[in-house]
Amino acid sequence: MKILHLLSQKPEATGSGMMVRALIREASKAGHQNYLLAGVDCLESPPEIPDMSPECCSYVEFGGGDLPYDIVGMSDVMPYRSCRFSSLSEKELSLYQDCFREELEKAVADFHPDIIHSNHLWILTSTARKAVSQIPVIATCHGTDIRQYHLCPDLRDIVSKGCSTVDAVLVLTELQREEVRALYEIPENRIHVIGTGYDDQLFKPGVKSTEGPLEVVYAGKLSRAKGVIYLLEALHAVNTDFILHVAGAGTGPEEEEIRRTASVSGNSVVFHGPLSHRLLASLMGRSHIFTLPSLYEGFPLVVLEALASRCLIVATALPSLREIFSNDAWSRYVKLVPPPSMQGPDTPCESDIPDFISALRDAVLEQFKAAENLRSIKHCASDSILSDLLIQYRWSNVFSRIEGVYTSLAASHRQVQAHTCLPWGAQKRMPVMKDRNKKPQE
Repeated sequence: MKILHLLSQKPEATGSGMMVRALIREASKAGHQNYLLAGVDCLESPPEIPDMSPECCSYVEFGGGDLPYDIVGMSDVMPYRSCRFSSLSEKELSLYQDCFREELEKAVADFHPDIIHSNHLWILTSTARKAVSQIPVIATCHGTDIRQYHLCPDLRDIVSKGCSTVDAVLVLTELQREEVRALYEIPENRIHVIGTGYDDQLFKPGVKSTEGPLEVVYAGKLSRAKGVIYLLEALHAVNTDFILHVAGAGTGPEEEEIRRTASVSGNSVVFHGPLSHRLLASLMGRSHIFTLPSLYEGFPLVVLEALASRCLIVATALPSLREIFSNDAWSRYVKLVPPPSMQGPDTPCESDIPDFISALRDAVLEQFKAAENLRSIKHCASDSILSDLLIQYRWSNVFSRIEGVYTSLAASHRQVQAHTCLPWGAQKRMPVMKDRNKKPQE
């Protein structure tokens, strides 16, 4: 098949971008052809996408190219220059839709896709569905789109008009399936739980030190919503010898606050900045513990990558993680910390913060003790529950589930095409004739 991938932001640096790159890689392995339309910063060189030639990529340029403002992030804090959907004027939003619609129509005319796979149940997906009615449109919900739905009530009508009529939605968890059904009024039979994947060729156990400080990793954006500030405060009260590796970037006052808080710990905190997948895999492979104190996530892929690297986990008890790690057998690998109550999508109740920090500290201390015990044996030891989970979430297996949705939709669409006696890809909206003596009605 010919698959047109859509992403409204950079195809790198965030989870959705890495997922697009992985799907392109797996689709190429399976013999499919790919085309990518994405957003980029006009001041930067176009990204190199493995398994794709530059002729199969087109971009909407932000920051002075096609659009005068910075990339509009699906999160309000991004690891690069960005602005927020909630800050766009009506004119800016209209220009955003027009630019993506124009590039999409060009891509469809040049590439003739069988499937359009858009990312996020948000503005771009809605625009694509309304602009191209004759090709199946699939959308992946990453969770940040649901958060934007709550943060930007003025945009819900624009989003829902297109997103509610997509042919299929891919979600990460069963809980997310219910959220999508309720918010976007999409029939349950069009929503498919496929999860997300990790690269099992990169993320695997490395050589973990048997003496010296324990090595701890955090990977993600440097923002309050990711809980980094609370993790640092929890570690201030820990006497164990450790090094916290912080992989990721942030912007503005939130990053500055995180760096100031980390300075109290001296050399115990190392900021690596954004890391390539290969460098992150190497760092996880040699580390003992991975931490994710985030207040909100759709499905944190980094937890799977850390488990594949045989790290012990300390994470917030996010709904997606509770769904996966509900079995008591996971307690030897994963410690889930109850999150603080939230008074908004990104705003915790201040009164709950001290208890959250205390619970983080206790969970870290438990995993420090477990890691020290594992140093005397083989740290990367595994068992069936971990092996079964990792097999399920390899990218090759995740793509097989997605490919099944592609195939089913393409077959259904061909049947419709054949029924209307139109060639594949050429079906248009046809008038409905109720009576030969009456005029056609749209």
